[in-house]
Amino acid sequence: MVDSNQSRRTGAKPTKGLLTGLLVCYFCEQPMYYQPSKARGKLYRYYQCASRKHTAISADDLESLMEQEFLEAFGELPVRERVLVPGE
Repeated sequence: MVDSNQSRRTGAKPTKGLLTGLLVCYFCEQPMYYQPSKARGKLYRYYQCASRKHTAISADDLESLMEQEFLEAFGELPVRERVLVPGE
């Protein structure tokens, strides 16, 4: 997670992960935050609990798992689309 001080120093904008605000740590029940980092030119994406006492989880793995669970639960439901027809 990019802190606001770093944003001011580098011009980088804070980023949010897809699951930010939805996850809590299994061990300490603290919220989990998206934690991107760059090393040797490669971007690593993780979710980390606010206490920082527990192992970070790969954002790619976690987001993929959540997508699978979502599709298993809701994938067979009919899709509805809202269509707005302009009035005359």
